[in-house]
Amino acid sequence: MLGRGLVRLVRRLAPDDPAVAHLDALGRTPQRPVVLGVAAAVLGASEEQAARASLYDDAQTVASASLKLAPVDPVDAAGWVLGAEPLIEEMVATALAVTDPADMPATAAPQADQWSLDHQRETRRLFVA
Repeated sequence: MLGRGLVRLVRRLAPDDPAVAHLDALGRTPQRPVVLGVAAAVLGASEEQAARASLYDDAQTVASASLKLAPVDPVDAAGWVLGAEPLIEEMVATALAVTDPADMPATAAPQADQWSLDHQRETRRLFVA
């Protein structure tokens, strides 16, 4: 669902860009990181901007989920994301320094994507919203 949401956003932001046609090849359930890469290319984002957007997207996803799981003030959740800025910038620099796929710093995002796939098969509700 996260990938599909990004596909809709990219189609709305750049409906006439020929690269948008590549989104159709991703199928009905495109993975969010793949769509984010296509979105960055379509919108002319640099590698640094794409990495930063991915990390902030992960951070806001966790903050948003916290609002459904615990009695958290939304302002506090937004503050967590803003407070993560130094770590996010460090992670952007680390990601951009990678020159070999074996050195990719993938410690959490693949797990978050797997959880979203696992949740799709669940019969019980994860959130009460």
